[in-house]
Amino acid sequence: MLTLAIRFPAGRYHATPWDRHVNEGSVAWPPEPLRLVRALIATWHHKVKHTGRHAESTLRSLIECLSQELPQYALPPASHGHTRHYMPQWKADDTSLVFDVFAAVDRNEPLYVVWPTLALSKEQLALLDDLLAVMGYLGRAESWVDAERVTGSPEVNCAPGDQAVDLSTGEVHGEIVPLLAPRTVEDYETLRGRFLTDRRAQRTLGVTLPGNLLDALSVDTAALRKLGWSQHPAARKVSYLR
Repeated sequence: MLTLAIRFPAGRYHATPWDRHVNEGSVAWPPEPLRLVRALIATWHHKVKHTGRHAESTLRSLIECLSQELPQYALPPASHGHTRHYMPQWKADDTSLVFDVFAAVDRNEPLYVVWPTLALSKEQLALLDDLLAVMGYLGRAESWVDAERVTGSPEVNCAPGDQAVDLSTGEVHGEIVPLLAPRTVEDYETLRGRFLTDRRAQRTLGVTLPGNLLDALSVDTAALRKLGWSQHPAARKVSYLR
């Protein structure tokens, strides 16, 4: 088992779902598995790689392991909040209304992310600990976090599932929340082979479909948008029962 504890010192989690506009007022809660692994990758490049303490092959194996199993969550109580800002535009005295939406949480109550059967090597655990120690935010830059690996098995209240109602009794178990999770290595290789069928496809789409899962998860969102991807090609949609 692998368990991470994430606290939000500002009491807010800002993250807009992939296919939604910021002014729609939606928050990706819980933090999506895809967003979490991409945050670890970004932290590697900005804060850990230059130290020389870990090999990039260790990062690659860590990300591939985290992508093999869907995590579960022990979510703290949260409420939906927002602020409104009138942002200045190019023309004098012209403003545009922008919503800043977030999940409001207790600063001291952690969110737990649990991979129930995942076993990592000593090298992978050492790298993960170093990444978590310096990962400053998750989601948008104002979503400050303190993250660490912990022991124990918290009681989860959000896990993969698509049955919100017991059909025999009518009891409501929760609500269905669509989240983006990284593809497994095998799933990504299958998708890549389906798209890169000839040289023309390799020239046009190859930059967004690199040869391994780590590089694919590292592709910048702007590059994906430019080529018309409606969803991150290294990601899959998963239903969670919250």
